[in-house]
Amino acid sequence: MYNSMYNYTCEPMVKVVVKKWGNSLGVILPADLVKDNDLHPNDTIEIVVERKVKPISDLFGSYKQNGSTQQIKDGMRRGWDD
Repeated sequence: MYNSMYNYTCEPMVKVVVKKWGNSLGVILPADLVKDNDLHPNDTIEIVVERKVKPISDLFGSYKQNGSTQQIKDGMRRGWDD
C-alpha cells in the first residue's frame, strides 16, 4: 500500500520515488491511488514537488566548542588586551 497523507486542503497526497525512464524521469502511481481516484491513461493530473529540507548543520557544519563559554570569552578578551 502507498504512503498516503493529506495536504492543508484535504486533497490526497502520496510519496513516490522518481525513477529513470529512458532519457527522462518518471513516477509510478500505486494501483490503490489510481483506483481510488478513478485515473485512466492520458488523464491529466497535477503533481506538487516538495524536496526534503536538510538540517542547517548539514548545510553549514557545526561548531565544536572546546571549554566552557566563559573560557572562550576570557580567551577572546585576552586577545583584545594584547
